[in-house]
Amino acid sequence: MDAHDPMPAALTRVAATHGGAALIDPVALRAALGATGVPRLAPHEADLLVAVSGSGLVPRLRSAAGTADEDAVAQAAVRVVIAEGHSDVAVRRAVDAFVTALRGSARPGGPDPSTVVLGSGTDPTKPWPIGSAEARTKLDAFHGLDADPTQDPVLDTVSTAAAAALTPAPAGLSWDDGTDVSAPVTPEPPVTPIPLVAPSGPADLRTVGNPLAAALRNGRTAVVALCVAGATAAAIGVIALNRDDAQEPAPVVDRFALSQVAQRYRELGAALLTGARRCVPLAPQVGEVERVRCDFADRTLDLVQYGSAAQLRLERARTVDSTIEWVRFGQVLDRDATFSMHEDRTGTATVYWDSVLPRPQSAVMTNSTRSEETGETGAAMARLSLPELVDFYDGRRFGGLTRPELDAAQFRSGVLADLAQNDLNEREMQCRADPGGPFRRAAEQVTCTFREGVTAWYVLVEDPDSYAVYRKDIASSANAVPGSHHSEAWEVTTDHKGGTLTYYEESTTSQSVLYSELSYRDPAGQGPQEPTLAIAVYRHPTMSPAQLKAWWHRTAVD
Repeated sequence: MDAHDPMPAALTRVAATHGGAALIDPVALRAALGATGVPRLAPHEADLLVAVSGSGLVPRLRSAAGTADEDAVAQAAVRVVIAEGHSDVAVRRAVDAFVTALRGSARPGGPDPSTVVLGSGTDPTKPWPIGSAEARTKLDAFHGLDADPTQDPVLDTVSTAAAAALTPAPAGLSWDDGTDVSAPVTPEPPVTPIPLVAPSGPADLRTVGNPLAAALRNGRTAVVALCVAGATAAAIGVIALNRDDAQEPAPVVDRFALSQVAQRYRELGAALLTGARRCVPLAPQVGEVERVRCDFADRTLDLVQYGSAAQLRLERARTVDSTIEWVRFGQVLDRDATFSMHEDRTGTATVYWDSVLPRPQSAVMTNSTRSEETGETGAAMARLSLPELVDFYDGRRFGGLTRPELDAAQFRSGVLADLAQNDLNEREMQCRADPGGPFRRAAEQVTCTFREGVTAWYVLVEDPDSYAVYRKDIASSANAVPGSHHSEAWEVTTDHKGGTLTYYEESTTSQSVLYSELSYRDPAGQGPQEPTLAIAVYRHPTMSPAQLKAWWHRTAVD
């Protein structure tokens, strides 16, 4: 390697100033390469070093530094990074830079080879002793992420390029969140050969240079010597063979284990994969470096890494583009980070967020299906609401920006919230989810009270038959005082929605009752669509039906 090559010098400086863990964390490495005091690299050189770091093989390369396995691990790293589309010669140069930097810890005057230098904590001058209780404790703490405690997500076997390229090595090194690294697996000591000649015996055998030649002077002794020598050699061979057969190949780091995915996408949330069950790779689309889907008990999370910030912004524009069909939405748009939440009239809800730095990535959740079969039980899983998706996002602890408030967070259904939209602008109103309310055929009920003394129930009816029952019992109530029953249509043209409005005085309670229902109209003017199954019922003890209708019209229609 060229003595003036800046790449190994940059890596050596990064390890010295930021700790060895920076070499095995692509995000930390990219940031460290731009730090003061680190030799300047061309952009393509920094990209190559980050690619090698992201291969997952740098810890193995450190374990093999200066041993016979070093070349095999280096070649494996070359093959993995070349498979990502980089030039063969350039990749070999980058891997050689890591080899040079990692060997430095074993050179005369360097750290004691019986200690782990990579990931030695916040103080790189105080590495952990191999096999120390502290190292084991830190490794145990790393195996979290709500995974099965009997399995190590870092050491799962995978069928990736890294798994195919890497030949078994006698030592392995896994890593955690970029601050600590577990102790490597130390190879067992070699078998001590069985001596062919006992340390004591006849004087002539002890003093002759060739014991077998001396034994030939005595025929029977020669036969015994040959048998002993042959048996001993056979025993050594059997022992060696058994040891080779018993040696387990070192595990290969799974790029799609929960811990590894959480590392690569941790800019999207400090608790991004808490509660996840597994992650699987998906086929990247044009402009994408990687696409991963992570499954949770009741939702999926799609993570994408893009080839450039420009490509991320194109996808962002498609995802957060506003539309009249959204009944609830909110966004925070920034050049380097974005959050968007929205729900359409079919109930499909989406939460999207992204981060451009230190590498362009995005995450998206959607409740795109109304229900799905779960496992072998055949049980239907209820569709998640937008408020539930937003709560899930909040649990990821994304630090890039602060999301806006969700409109009508008390409502699971965006359509029901849309029916109540303008009512919710009234001062001193209070709303609460009310599953035990008066409407027994409801999929959702929300009760609201207003300062004028009006009580309103917003109801998402569970099915069309129940909808027909409520229209008959409330909108066409037989309890209406004769002459007080009125019915008319209402419409908000800007939102292409409308419905029927009925109001009257109830004979049994002398209260005024107003009934409203919601339908969405075709923007092309082809008539109303199917009813939404969303209704609202308002009551007031002293207002007249006309006064209650005037109050509703002031609040509910633009």
